[in-house]
Amino acid sequence: IKRATKKYSKAALDTLLEENGIELQTSAGGDSFAIATKFTKNEKSTALDILNEVVNNALLDNYDIEKVKQDKLNGIKNIKNG
Repeated sequence: IKRATKKYSKAALDTLLEENGIELQTSAGGDSFAIATKFTKNEKSTALDILNEVVNNALLDNYDIEKVKQDKLNGIKNIKNG
């Protein structure tokens, strides 16, 4: 999820998160998707702005989508074969 957005390049987003001690975590299931964020009280405004940007203005190209799809399919194959 931490890809480029309309406002931030991937590198700028990574730097902003690191400089402010903000963590973004994602998880997905068969029919669900979740995003969790951790931040200090002082970084609440920045963290919520970043979360809004990531959720509403993510820039995903076909390569990103195909990579995620292949990663998920490989995970399923590993489970079936494991």
